[in-house]
Amino acid sequence: MPSWRRGTTEVRASDLSEHLYRVARHHALTAMSTRETTDEFEMLDAAAHAGAAVELICKAIIARVEPILLTDKPTGNGSLLDVITHLRPVPNMQRSEKRFISVGAGVALGMACKLSPECFAHRKAAEDAQEIRNDALHMGFVDGAKVGVAIEAMATFVTAAAGLLGRTPDRFWGSAYVHEAESAVLTRHEREKAAADEKIASARGTYNLGLGGVEASIRAPLIKAAEAIGPFADDSWQVDCPACEQRAWLAWDVDAEYERDGDGGYNLVGGARLLGLECRVCGLQLTAPEVRAVDVETDDYREYDGHEYGGHLECDHVEGPVTEGGQFDLPNYWVRSTPPAG
Repeated sequence: MPSWRRGTTEVRASDLSEHLYRVARHHALTAMSTRETTDEFEMLDAAAHAGAAVELICKAIIARVEPILLTDKPTGNGSLLDVITHLRPVPNMQRSEKRFISVGAGVALGMACKLSPECFAHRKAAEDAQEIRNDALHMGFVDGAKVGVAIEAMATFVTAAAGLLGRTPDRFWGSAYVHEAESAVLTRHEREKAAADEKIASARGTYNLGLGGVEASIRAPLIKAAEAIGPFADDSWQVDCPACEQRAWLAWDVDAEYERDGDGGYNLVGGARLLGLECRVCGLQLTAPEVRAVDVETDDYREYDGHEYGGHLECDHVEGPVTEGGQFDLPNYWVRSTPPAG
């Protein structure tokens, strides 16, 4: 029976996703139980559990697609055969028994974000939880003020990720912790919104004291020149600035991969990570979570089928190097759900 093994402990490949989910849930509940602790060692435990919950629920999502993806760097045909024959029954085929190593937390998060827009939207929360986990495990101490913040970040990410595995918040957290988890998610959102509102108020004041007080005939060309300066990013487009109401830039880090298929088309997986908002007129700068907290329209990237916008995430085939209604200039290209304004 194909399985993952450590000594006498064995988990069938077909059960791996469910197993990883259950362990991730254990870590999440344990971390949540110590959200308010001030004890040094309990904070270290909470940080470790929060990071483990994020890593393992990412791996549960990946295992649901294909357990082989969890093996770390199979190089060459021989090692790839070792992995496949280890996890799948292959008649009359015998390969050596090896101790397979799983991909790391960062790789697992990146893969889960490619598989799911929900994970993608909350990637910063996952990274915050993993960062404090690394401090606890590799340095032996954590910033006590950030432990609760990391648990809130963990709750935000795993709640969204659990939904991909068919678990509602009530089912994932249980009656003992569901309200605590909802409070943690709300607290993180409110903290991000408060930080954004403070930045917006400061930038608005800067604008009113500066360009906002300049005569209109002089102000207009200055604003136009400032608006034209885009950010250093893979892709960007303009939206109304929430501070000065001029045109600001949303910046994106594009992550897209493609390969040529036998029919002359291209198989691709594409998407982008929102980096934040920049306004050259008033100086406002918001992180991606802050942008979402104040409800700036981000027009999130999506894959499309090459012939019409609004394609679904399951569609990953584009016919030919040039598509209708969009840009597809290999190897530099972007894919998004709707065309940019203008």
